[in-house]
Amino acid sequence: MMTTHRGGTVVNRILALCLLAFAAGLMLCTGAGAQDEGADGTTSVIATEADAGSDAAITRRLEAILAEIDGLQEVDVTVADGVVRLTGVVLNPELADSAAAIARRIEGVVVVENRIEGETAIVPRLQPVVDRLTGRLGEFVRFLPLLALGLLVLALFWIAGGIVVRQERLFERLSPNPFIADMWRQAVFLGFVLAGGLIAADVMGATALIGSLLGAAGLVGLAIGFAVRDTIENYIATILLSLRQPFAAMDMVAIDGTEGTVARLSSRATILITAEGNHVRIPNATVFKAVIVNYTRNPERRLEFKVGVDPDGDLTRAILTAQQALAAMDGILTDPPPLATIEQLGDFAVILSVSAWVDQGSSDFVKARSEAIRRVKEAYDGAGIAMPFPTYNVLRAEPTQAPEQRAHAGSTPVLPAAGEALDTSPDYVVEEKAAEERKGADNLLSESAAQE
Repeated sequence: MMTTHRGGTVVNRILALCLLAFAAGLMLCTGAGAQDEGADGTTSVIATEADAGSDAAITRRLEAILAEIDGLQEVDVTVADGVVRLTGVVLNPELADSAAAIARRIEGVVVVENRIEGETAIVPRLQPVVDRLTGRLGEFVRFLPLLALGLLVLALFWIAGGIVVRQERLFERLSPNPFIADMWRQAVFLGFVLAGGLIAADVMGATALIGSLLGAAGLVGLAIGFAVRDTIENYIATILLSLRQPFAAMDMVAIDGTEGTVARLSSRATILITAEGNHVRIPNATVFKAVIVNYTRNPERRLEFKVGVDPDGDLTRAILTAQQALAAMDGILTDPPPLATIEQLGDFAVILSVSAWVDQGSSDFVKARSEAIRRVKEAYDGAGIAMPFPTYNVLRAEPTQAPEQRAHAGSTPVLPAAGEALDTSPDYVVEEKAAEERKGADNLLSESAAQE
């Protein structure tokens, strides 16, 4: 038992010695493998002198190399039996790693001990920054004459572009539309500025920078285009509406369900004045895509209304009476003549559809329709044509009124005589409000523009 134990102890000692030897060999291999490799994968070796491999030759060669590298002049080199020891202080750890990498490439170096420390004092670390700033300031001062010349070129082109865009007759010849003419002005001025900027950049030697800026501007413009695509769509719609106008100023139109008189077309919206006097702004993109009903484009407009008559009455007589009543009315056109037709049989009456045409230049449509209904009603009453409708009897007590209260009651208003014609002349109240809206504001509607 004792012999076996001693044998195991000896074996353990032999294994431990083998492990130590393997670890030492691994460290040597790691040190050798830490040397930099060349482009072809082999280690690049820096030759020293004829006595390559000697400590003195390694020292002289390494010190000469470090003396030529900024930041490594203060590194001390000590060589003993091929072991290089680097000491000193550098500004950043990258310089220390560079010095160690160079030392490993010297012929004859076995191991490199890198004991270089990083600088912690404030003044030495700030000195390179101050040197760089000073150098850049000097470069800027030397660049000032070229900068002044480039700015002068840009200013000259800027002034020349401003002079050209002020030639109103030139742009009126290009386009009578003020909006398109203004676009031409902006495009010409931008062209002058870009040309001046490119020439100025060429003078200053910054053409590469201009290319980078233009590329970045393209990406930024693409991003902005996606972000403001609604605004761009509205702008393009304004251009198309100003070129091919679907309506003129003071036209009565219905746009996307909104009726009103067109006051003006701005660069962003179409302004309508409704019959209630309201100011309505509709985006031009909506106007361009909407269904537009123009009541003014054709001066002749048909009015229509429904009337019910007694089912037991003479329907032919009712039709002729309505047509004759409208034919005798001022403002009603004889060609085409008024028309009355049976539309449907209702629960209490036969429904007639009565229509006639009026000239909106001489008659107001709303007033004419009202007068037409009144005349048909009075004609039916005079001819004894009944217009039945559901009736309900409501009984209520009349409030008593003192005699003195009756004496002070308001006088009876003066009413027109039966059968007297009412005024159907055009009403220009809304048109006047639209004209006020147009004063002093930009308006892209032009009489010389093409009409759709």
